[in-house]
Amino acid sequence: GSFQPALCGDQIYFVGFNGIEGENPPAPVYYLKLDGSTDFKGIRGSPFSFTTQHVPLLAASPDGKWLYMTGGSPHVHSVLRRARAGEELAEPFLGKFGKGAKGFTAAPPSSDNGAFSSAGGIDCDARGNIYVCDQLNNRLQIFTGEGKFLKAVPVERPRLLRVHQKTGAIYVLHVPLVKGKGVGRITKLTSLEDP
Repeated sequence: GSFQPALCGDQIYFVGFNGIEGENPPAPVYYLKLDGSTDFKGIRGSPFSFTTQHVPLLAASPDGKWLYMTGGSPHVHSVLRRARAGEELAEPFLGKFGKGAKGFTAAPPSSDNGAFSSAGGIDCDARGNIYVCDQLNNRLQIFTGEGKFLKAVPVERPRLLRVHQKTGAIYVLHVPLVKGKGVGRITKLTSLEDP
């Protein structure tokens, strides 16, 4: 499968596989230093969340405090957030979700601002704003680091994105329909202020 690691300082973080749907242990988050070394004998993960990872996509806040993830079931229509340090499990942070007797409940897809229909690629800019591909709603959604909705930007079938940390340019991998067929494209948007 595909996954998107998060870079934070000299460490790269990724979420591991924890089995198929059902009663599984928490999905683990791992990190390695950029030279391939680790602080542990072997590699040791810490619990990330009780989700099944189909396509775990991660981003780190620029201050290194938070890890964000999309691509986990049953929270496919939300963004999870976990402190980078510590052992606390991730919780839904962006999107619609409920809280039931057994923790957080999955949200149905929605086209409302601040909600998602299949949250995909994710990244943060240098100011800590969070950018999310809202795949089936054909848009990017941008939030403050505190989770306040800022803007929706129309993009046909967005899959992945990256924000240039110095210029603020947004690079989006998307699959628009051209003559009835999906064609992979990378589009550069100038900035959050002028996409």
